[in-house]
Amino acid sequence: PLVFGSLMSSFYQSLKLLPRPFWVLIGATFVNRFGVFVWPFLTLFMTRNGNTAAQAGWAVSAYSAGSFAAAWLGGWMADRLGRNVTMAVSALGSAVCMMAMSQATGWQVLSLLAFITGVVAECGNPAGNALLQDLVPIEHRVTAFAVQRFAVNLGWSLGPICAGLLAEHSFFWLFAVDA
Repeated sequence: PLVFGSLMSSFYQSLKLLPRPFWVLIGATFVNRFGVFVWPFLTLFMTRNGNTAAQAGWAVSAYSAGSFAAAWLGGWMADRLGRNVTMAVSALGSAVCMMAMSQATGWQVLSLLAFITGVVAECGNPAGNALLQDLVPIEHRVTAFAVQRFAVNLGWSLGPICAGLLAEHSFFWLFAVDA
């Protein structure tokens, strides 16, 4: 018990050393990941609209391919446009893409929109990581990245629970709240 108390005290002290703007970024990261409502339910949305499971798989794969491309694009944008601008463009563009996806039914259109959404939505992540490095002194970055990873995982864990409740009423609300 004494060792655990000492570790917790040390960890708490480490958290207190992180700057206030970092906590704003972590809050935004949590909200962003909590609001990922569509992806866990995309296959259900598509199959209920008459598409096959294989066609839904193409759309999910397209999102993943877009996410992969987003790392390069997001880094390029963050270096040229700035971190905040890149994250804002990503968030706004993602919302527009989500609302467009809510109106699509064909798997080809949904796959194309999923790819574009993957690129746009995920291109803010490199900027967020770079901003974290700008905000946190080097000696505190291990703790900062651990807190960021915890916020991402917590958001991804809790968000789909709420998304499932929304999906019971309307798939449109999944897209709207995600946006």
